[in-house]
Amino acid sequence: MIERDENGGVIDVAAFLNELEDLEDGELDPIRTEALMKRLKESRAARQLYLEYFQDSASLRDIGKTLEERGKLPVVGSGQDAGIILRRSVLAAAALVVLCAIIAAMFQIQKPSELIVSSAAVAGTKWSVDGQTRKSAEEDLVVRTGMTVRVTTGSVRFKQQSGATLVIQGPAEVSFLSLQSIDLRSGWLWIDSGAGDEDFSVNTPHFVVKDIGTRFGIRVPEVGPMEVHLVEGLVEVSTKVGERQTTSLAPDGKGKGFTTEAAPEELPLAYDPFPVISGLLADEAVYSTTLLGQSPVGYWTLNESAGGQLANEVPGASIAFHGMAVSRTNSGAGNNSASFGKGNGSLYLDGSALQSAIAGIDGPRGVLRREGAVSFWIRRSKSAERRDEILWLAGSSTEDRPLPDRAMMHTRLTRSGHVEFLLEDDHSKVELSSARDIVDGQWHHVAASWGPGSVDLYVDGQRTTSGTGVQVAEEGSFSGRYVRFGKPSLDLVGSCRPFTGWVDEIALWNRALSPTEIISQYQSATEPE
Repeated sequence: MIERDENGGVIDVAAFLNELEDLEDGELDPIRTEALMKRLKESRAARQLYLEYFQDSASLRDIGKTLEERGKLPVVGSGQDAGIILRRSVLAAAALVVLCAIIAAMFQIQKPSELIVSSAAVAGTKWSVDGQTRKSAEEDLVVRTGMTVRVTTGSVRFKQQSGATLVIQGPAEVSFLSLQSIDLRSGWLWIDSGAGDEDFSVNTPHFVVKDIGTRFGIRVPEVGPMEVHLVEGLVEVSTKVGERQTTSLAPDGKGKGFTTEAAPEELPLAYDPFPVISGLLADEAVYSTTLLGQSPVGYWTLNESAGGQLANEVPGASIAFHGMAVSRTNSGAGNNSASFGKGNGSLYLDGSALQSAIAGIDGPRGVLRREGAVSFWIRRSKSAERRDEILWLAGSSTEDRPLPDRAMMHTRLTRSGHVEFLLEDDHSKVELSSARDIVDGQWHHVAASWGPGSVDLYVDGQRTTSGTGVQVAEEGSFSGRYVRFGKPSLDLVGSCRPFTGWVDEIALWNRALSPTEIISQYQSATEPE
């Protein structure tokens, strides 16, 4: 039988096995031994045949140890005298180096440098492998050592035959130092080792996270602590610089934020993507798929209203509710286009002072002052009275806190039809305004994003204004009645009225969104041609 190796050469299997038998019996002369060593070094196929012949890899380790101890090159034995050596010791020193390298290389066959995995991306995901753009459809992907995966927006799943699964949520950048050693440079990486026996190790800029039969997520934000969210199993977190310190984690219903300066801080446990990832992968590219692929902490489609309660599309997240002056309508964003589905509804707010509001639209950590984003759709009648009206609001006002502790962020619709976003605390004040009049009776997409260094306002997928170099407060959050839509806080009553019009598809994130992510939201709302 003839086999071809990866170098285009051929191997006569029968003759090769006869050489291995001579090697085992100590009957292979030095010239043939040197030729065999050369072939083993250069040919993976030859090494595979070698391993199949000498089946017990443990004996290879013992031989390697014996080589080091004796300084000689013994022949791999099969129950034979361990004293069998090459008859010519002149080549022993050089052959020792070669054979040790070969043994190490053969063990790499058992731990290969590449692996075929099943890859799939949520519809609308933008991602690349080593700079090459990939499609969202499910396909086999060869994962190689050194490979870099970038997810600009959306979520990508890698599934190994062993059952181990990785989910990368964009924006994120991941490199494979080896098949079980991963470098997470930014963003979210989730790992479920499943039934596999892989022990994954994740490197971040300042820490190494090792799993032990685990389902967990790691986030490396642009600024702030590295986050570890353990759902099942155990993990160890070790520092990479200075005196090594290791923290062992077990599931306790909390996430952990790690800095190099202090003990881990407790965080609300992040939403686990694994229970829903299969459904997201099977869905077509529509608006809701795009939003859920960006991992919001809250998403209220406003399609159903039962007893004033509004369901959250994010599993385990908070249910919102609305006042008596809010009613459901059968016409929502997209006007029943395929991007939103038939029967997409919205809520109409009549603008009354007390009951025209939607509340409880926050995440498990509330609305973070440090970083976050919100998006929604609004429509206002062209014939309605023009006035300054509040849209989405998060903050505590002077009714509860003195001015030095006051913090506020909100979007509003001005009497000129422009959208404004304001962020204010005792560190800074940012006011952004769009240039378009959107009081035209049509649906419009509004998004605001804030984080370290930048605050941005978007209308219909376009960034209208941006504030850079902003010193956003890093601590604190807003929740409960301090997060709502349509009703101003007491200190805004004199300058802003309740909103009168329609709202749909409110979503919230506890991280800043990139321009690509918001553009993807708006583009996904356009009905396919």
